[in-house]
Amino acid sequence: MLKRSENYWCSQIQGEREYQEDDVGFDDSYPDQLVILLADGMGGYAGGDIASQAVLEVFSQTFRSDNEVIHSKRLDNSLISANNELTSIVANNPKLQGMGCTFVGTVLSYKKSDLHWVSVGDSPLWIFRNGVLKRLNEDHSKRKELDSRVEKGELTILEARENPTRNALTSALTGEPPSLIDNNCVSIESEDIILLASDGIFSLSNKEIEQQISNSNTAEEITSKLIEAVIGKKVENQDNTSILIVKIPPNFKQ
Repeated sequence: MLKRSENYWCSQIQGEREYQEDDVGFDDSYPDQLVILLADGMGGYAGGDIASQAVLEVFSQTFRSDNEVIHSKRLDNSLISANNELTSIVANNPKLQGMGCTFVGTVLSYKKSDLHWVSVGDSPLWIFRNGVLKRLNEDHSKRKELDSRVEKGELTILEARENPTRNALTSALTGEPPSLIDNNCVSIESEDIILLASDGIFSLSNKEIEQQISNSNTAEEITSKLIEAVIGKKVENQDNTSILIVKIPPNFKQ
């Protein structure tokens, strides 16, 4: 059984935004799995905080009550219910039209030693293994397209970073059917580290994230050091930043 603080923890900052629109949570009440959730309310829209909270609550409730044994289907069912909740909220309060959020929902199975996820938007899900940080979920934003153009030599790194559309989402939960959904899984090894975050963490480079993880011991220490590193960047108009860490113990597969 994974232990809070030693094996999993989360930390948040509001940054320089007027509101905290991120919502996060762990559900460790299951005997054989850990559910990890993150939603990032869409900045600049009415009700981003309402959207992220509603999505997390309904997703968690649906996942718990669903008898579907296949994780990918159970995650999809829960995502649909959460998105439908946004439709109902907007129907009852038209002033919230346009609200939405990104979302990452993951299930870590102790018995099968794997991680299943469903995600919409640009909030990253990473795995840190053997000193290397690797993104697992798809990036549903213009960032992915711009970085691809850099690799092809069509843009410079600076042009891609300063492009005004860089953070524009290509998919999100808004109550309408999302244009893109990522649903996948990966095997988990002992001593892997799983990282979920809202896009405020992009103030740090992958190399900086790797350094902070490598120099930390517990999950709580990793989140604290990453948050401190984000604050230390002093980025203008720093976004809300939420970081969730799961540190897989050495004997995980035994």
